[in-house]
Amino acid sequence: MGTLQYMYPEQVEGKEADARSDIFALGAVLYEMITGRPAFEGKSQVGVVSAILQQEPSPVSSTSSTCLDYLIRTCLAKDPEERFQTAHAVKLQLRWLQQSSGIAQPVVRATRWRKVLWPIAALAILLAVLGILWMSQPRPRRDW
Repeated sequence: MGTLQYMYPEQVEGKEADARSDIFALGAVLYEMITGRPAFEGKSQVGVVSAILQQEPSPVSSTSSTCLDYLIRTCLAKDPEERFQTAHAVKLQLRWLQQSSGIAQPVVRATRWRKVLWPIAALAILLAVLGILWMSQPRPRRDW
């Protein structure tokens, strides 16, 4: 069945699922990543199911981009025809949002750090191995 908060309306209603169903689940994950709370909440499992079928989640934030809110709400549309039709379309929208907001790509920063950290880690391992080898060498016994 899956995790209740990420179930799409079609699954709850027992209808046929397709790629657009995964878009709904992606929207629920994005919503929770941004807000820190599930898109659909209830006091019980029935309450969560009811929220998925009937309620709209609150806006992601009063200070966040209306474009991001639009993207997530489109992913979370109850009718599959109203959602983005492919994950590729969501990716393109996210990329456009990133470029228009001027947010730097974290992958670039991670790549720079990776270029620095690997040589440091390799040097540390080499020094540790050399230290172990040096310490394990037999020493001549000195009797005075």
